Amino acid sequence: MRAMHPRYWFLYLGIGLAWFLIQVLPYKILMSLGKSLGSLGFYFSKRRRQIGMRNLDVCFPEYSQSEKVQLLKKCFGYMGQGFVE
Repeated sequence: MRAMHPRYWFLYLGIGLAWFLIQVLPYKILMSLGKSLGSLGFYFSKRRRQIGMRNLDVCFPEYSQSEKVQLLKKCFGYMGQGFVE
C-alpha cells in the first residue's frame, strides 16, 4: 500500500479540492481563477519564463521587449485556464 503513504496525502487533498471547486464554481469564475493561477506561474516560474522569452526572441525578433512580455503573460494566463479546464 505505497499509495497510502503520508507523503501522498497533500497530493490527494489537492486533487480532491480541485475536483470539488470544478464541480461547484461557475465556468466564468473558474476561468478567472485559471487566469490568476497563470499569472502566478509567470511570476514564480523563472525558468519557464526564460524559456518562453527565448522562444519569443527567436520567433518574433521584430517585436519590442514590452510586446514580448505582454504576449508571454497572456500565454501563461491561457495555460492557467487550460489547467483549470
